[in-house]
Amino acid sequence: GGIGAFKPGSRYLVLDAGGGTVDITVHEVQFNGTLKELDKASGGAWGGTRVDESFKEMLEEIVGGGMLEEFALSHTADYIDLFRDFETKKRNVKDDSPGKITLRIPITLQELYEERGEGEIKKKIRQTKYKDDLTWVGDRLRIDKPRFVELFSAACDGMVDHVKKLLKSPKVRGTNNILMVGGFSESPLLQKRIREEFPSCRVIIPQEAGLAVLKGAVIFGHQPATIAARISKYTYGISTNTKFDRSKHPMSKLKMVEGKEKCKDVFDKHVSIGQLLEIDDVQSEKSYWPLYSNQTQVSLPVYTSTIEDPSFVDEPECSYLGKLTVDIPKHGSDKEVSSSFIFGGTELKVQAVVKSTGETTSANFDFLEGEP
Repeated sequence: GGIGAFKPGSRYLVLDAGGGTVDITVHEVQFNGTLKELDKASGGAWGGTRVDESFKEMLEEIVGGGMLEEFALSHTADYIDLFRDFETKKRNVKDDSPGKITLRIPITLQELYEERGEGEIKKKIRQTKYKDDLTWVGDRLRIDKPRFVELFSAACDGMVDHVKKLLKSPKVRGTNNILMVGGFSESPLLQKRIREEFPSCRVIIPQEAGLAVLKGAVIFGHQPATIAARISKYTYGISTNTKFDRSKHPMSKLKMVEGKEKCKDVFDKHVSIGQLLEIDDVQSEKSYWPLYSNQTQVSLPVYTSTIEDPSFVDEPECSYLGKLTVDIPKHGSDKEVSSSFIFGGTELKVQAVVKSTGETTSANFDFLEGEP
């Protein structure tokens, strides 16, 4: 069964283990069948390529980093084949597989090694920590099972530690389902480790876990209303100018505007990181005024930040998302522009209303990979 199998009130953690990264979210099924995100998406570089790196490090220890690099440049097709074969083993090796894993290593690597006067590879192995676990004969590298499983340690440890910390958080308490998706989730060794580490959780792995994310994206595209609320991954705000306060503002931010002291680049916060966002509801509304008396447009630059309370938009944690430009009346004293943030399923809509005319302007900003 799919998500429909979860009863209202059920909480589940999605472990999306891809090639490079692992992304983790926690949802609760609402009584109307929609989903509510319980904590902001998080994760790290514990994907399948971390296992490849461990394998590469092992080879480098045997033949030397420079040699492997030279091999990659001079025998590129063979180098790709080597890692392709490893990829197959990575996805298929089960814990009950026989005691040794055999990998095909292109003979050209051994030839290159010996051409460079490095001696025999099997002799070199005897000088490494792998002497009892590896045999390399011709184009076959045989690795003892525990040593092969060890290649998964760095990726699995990072993932497990993160999920353990997350499940202890009060926000997600009561989560007892782990849904494993993404290509790396197809690895039986990873599946076994997750089951062992979280015995009280039901671990669900859909068939073709690697395609589950794509299928979900397609379904979500047709039914965006599936998600009722999610947690903001960033702090959102608008860059503005405020009255300069010499007691708290740095002098570098002083800007003279028509004889008045203003503080520039102020991050005017609309939404906080970790805030619950009701989808398609107005999250916040704030008013802005033109800086100069002869302005015919007001520009609202939108910024994100990875911290809760940024002061200025040029802080290292801040990123520019885009801007909304609003036409304002040339005449009249009321040039107030009211701005609001509305989060949809996959985009942020920033809306501005000119108070005196009621004219509305809006701009949509797509989220990278659909994460607000």
